[in-house]
Amino acid sequence: MINYIKKNKQYINAKTLVVFDDRIESIDILLDGLESWAQPLIISKNQNVFAEINKAITYSQIKSIAIVAHGLPGVIQIGSTNINSQSLLAYQE
Repeated sequence: MINYIKKNKQYINAKTLVVFDDRIESIDILLDGLESWAQPLIISKNQNVFAEINKAITYSQIKSIAIVAHGLPGVIQIGSTNINSQSLLAYQE
């Protein structure tokens, strides 16, 4: 489920999903700067990023995904998930 809708913006034809960890500082500034071709998805600390991305792209025209989150070498920390080489292999289809 997309849990951010900006007034007067339509994301029906969005080609890029921009996934934000809700712990990013000043996230509202980043969201306000998104173009109409970029659809935001905010992940809270208790959500599984893989499940939420899957929901967001299932019935969309999304062609690319960008992630805005914190991390460490080899790991992206977003929601309840640490994205690393092992988690990517575990969630591949």
